[in-house]
Amino acid sequence: MNDTEKEDPLMLRADILVATAKGMAKPAREAALAKYPFLAQFIATPEDETWWQIVFTIAAVYIAAARLENLGVGRARETKLMGRVTEHLLELNANALAAFDDCKEFFGRSFEALTAKGHNPRFVTSDSIGAWAAWNMMDRGPETEDEAQCVRGLGVAITHAFFGWWDEGKPVISS
Repeated sequence: MNDTEKEDPLMLRADILVATAKGMAKPAREAALAKYPFLAQFIATPEDETWWQIVFTIAAVYIAAARLENLGVGRARETKLMGRVTEHLLELNANALAAFDDCKEFFGRSFEALTAKGHNPRFVTSDSIGAWAAWNMMDRGPETEDEAQCVRGLGVAITHAFFGWWDEGKPVISS
């Protein structure tokens, strides 16, 4: 880390974002399984658990990244911060950037569609990110009321934990 990066209080957050999201994936999975038992059929193997970890991490990082873009920290600063996040995403999984781009595209389409339908504005963000996470876990959209509730539950959990990631007054929780 060079001197300029050491001086940026958000660089620490950039450095630990992926690790923190990854660390929160397991307790989030346990909470989701307790609340939505049907998920067990989609998280049945160690490979499924690894996939959950990747999906949860990507969704969390996307929410933080989208928020950073909206904070107006300046293009150069945002680029440096997201460059560091990108390095850590590549350490997570070789395909993490493609998954991140997929999340961004899916989120954008969902957000626009939900907004156009007059969806409750309080839940547009969480339902959009939850839909991406659920779709990637189930390989399809929700088909039952329980699955629709799961979309919202996942989305609210991810959004609540990572929307304020860059808030300088917020304590940093590292995994």
